[in-house]
Amino acid sequence: MAHSFALYIFDLDGTLVDSLKDLACAVNRVLEVMGCPQLPEQQIHGYVGQGARWLLEESLKAAGATSDRLEEARGHFLPIYSEQLTTHTHFFPQALETIDTLSKNGARVALCTNKPYELTEKLLKHLGAWERFEIILGGDSLPTKKPDPAPLVHIMQHCGVSADNTLMIGDSTFDIIAGKAAGTATCAVTFGNHDKNTLQDEHPDFMIEQLSQILSL
Repeated sequence: MAHSFALYIFDLDGTLVDSLKDLACAVNRVLEVMGCPQLPEQQIHGYVGQGARWLLEESLKAAGATSDRLEEARGHFLPIYSEQLTTHTHFFPQALETIDTLSKNGARVALCTNKPYELTEKLLKHLGAWERFEIILGGDSLPTKKPDPAPLVHIMQHCGVSADNTLMIGDSTFDIIAGKAAGTATCAVTFGNHDKNTLQDEHPDFMIEQLSQILSL
């Protein structure tokens, strides 16, 4: 089916790829190294979406560690996570097929994630998807990241597409807030890191339960 937008901007973790297990394992390994109690995967799940700093900050707090240990945790996290970045992480069903269909129909496809650019590149190249996106921004590609709208504005300017012809697709409130602030249409996926009720509170334009539904919005 023909696409409805000229530009589709996708989030990565929880939207295109299921990376929770690798992220949770890395966080718990950091906590272990620091002598802190480990956390249930589902609890860590709720801290994903706003970048590594937020993930570690909330995890340390939940594990009873003091905030002055954040930099210590950050020093451990990237090497540990980089080692097991692709152990369990995989694309959600229909993710690649949806991207390929959009591109085949003439739409532009971009990626905007809060994951560090270096890790994003490593992950996408391992999964064979790096070349599928016209432009890719990581959480450290610009001075600010989602929910700030600047990364989305940058992508739209790069592609020469207006906000009213752009759709932001993500699994977290940060994606929806960023899209609304940038003036794009927004689409929340319900199978990612934020639950349906939390997403509904941000009033996305669309909500979908599987990625292929993007093709018929």
